[in-house]
Amino acid sequence: MWHGRRVLLTDGSTLSMPDTHENQAQFPQPKSQKEGLGFPQLRILVLISLGSGAVIDSAVSPCKGKGTG
Repeated sequence: MWHGRRVLLTDGSTLSMPDTHENQAQFPQPKSQKEGLGFPQLRILVLISLGSGAVIDSAVSPCKGKGTG
């Protein structure tokens, strides 16, 4: 607790995955990659409790490229 409030940290990253048809369907390649080159990428975001270090929540979505939030 900080001033009586719960403090959460936010962290995010991108991960590359094997180039399978299932992964391509759910997580298409970014437009910056040429068709047939590279690997599907996903974006992950986690909320972490500062007090305990526990992961409070997480979200996964396709990576749509730089500056897309």
